Amino acid sequence: MKKQSSTEFQKRCLLYFRRAYPKLRSKLVAIPTVGNRNALSRELQMIGMSAGVANLFLAVPRNGLSGAWFLLKKKNHKLTQAQLLFRNVMIESGYHFTKVINLEDFQDELRGYLEAQINEHHVEQVVCRHLEVDPYLLHTKTSKQEVVRARQITCYVAQIVTGKRESSVSLKFFNSHCGGIHGRTVIKGLYASDTQWRTKIDAIFDELMISPKHMEI
Repeated sequence: MKKQSSTEFQKRCLLYFRRAYPKLRSKLVAIPTVGNRNALSRELQMIGMSAGVANLFLAVPRNGLSGAWFLLKKKNHKLTQAQLLFRNVMIESGYHFTKVINLEDFQDELRGYLEAQINEHHVEQVVCRHLEVDPYLLHTKTSKQEVVRARQITCYVAQIVTGKRESSVSLKFFNSHCGGIHGRTVIKGLYASDTQWRTKIDAIFDELMISPKHMEI
């Protein structure tokens, strides 16, 4: 595929992404298409990355994956040795990697990655990263306030995104269903009265693509 075609493809993907996922618009980045002797290619090699191994990177974690790499490639073209090596390393490192052949293919892969049913483990990772809490502590008996808040938010958000019964999700984080009910009430109260907590929760919702309408009391 010609360089100009790759560049145009990247532009179309970026424009589509910004329209379809405006809250995540800054999370998709295009990697310049460069020749092997280009100065940028040499700079990439200096940091251990070969030119042309991927065209787009989506910096959005999903279900235990740290992000998604997209490689633009014609349907009948096989991956080069450098691309195969890069793909294998990224997959082993916890990233999603996929080859896409046109904009429609990109849209399908993107939806499959972003809109897949989110599990409790992923919610834990997102909440704890935003609140700077070790996810392991959510499942201990510690009653430190920062851990309790993370536990309450994780439980409530997990109920929203998984669609599971409240009682089954509550028991993953509390000794009884009452703990989940109380936690939801506390978090909704904080959201309504504390602007700092509202900002933190909105950031979590944005990353998980959840509507803030769930925080209405």
